Amino acid sequence: MKQKILKTNQHVRKIMQKSDLPNVELANKYSINVQTVSKWKGRDFTEDKSSRPNTIHYALSDLDKELIRVARTLTRMELDDLVDCVSQNIPKAKRSNVYRTIRAFGISQVPQEQKEKAKTFKEY
Repeated sequence: MKQKILKTNQHVRKIMQKSDLPNVELANKYSINVQTVSKWKGRDFTEDKSSRPNTIHYALSDLDKELIRVARTLTRMELDDLVDCVSQNIPKAKRSNVYRTIRAFGISQVPQEQKEKAKTFKEY
C-alpha cells in the first residue's frame, strides 16, 4: 500500500543523511517514524527502491512452454481444448498459464487463412 502523503522528499533525505542529530530528534522535526530516519541515514542514495521483484518466478518451465507452443502450432486447438490436452502431462498448466504462454509466442490467434479453411465443409 502506498503512502497517501509522502513526508520525505529527496531534499529532506539528503539533510537527514548529512545530519549529526540523533534519529529521534530528526523524526520529531520532520514528523516521521524513527525507523524511516534510520533507513535513510543507512543508505547512500535518496531515490526510492523499486518494488519490482528481482526474480520473477513463472509457473511453467521453458520445457513446458515449448510443449504448449508445439501442441498449439501443430493442432491449432482452441484454448480450452489445449488446456485439457496439455494438463494431462503438465499438472501446473492452468488456463491462464497456457493463454499467457501462447500469447507470448504470438500464436494466441489462428491465422485468417486457417480460420477460413476450417470453416469450409466438404460437399457430398
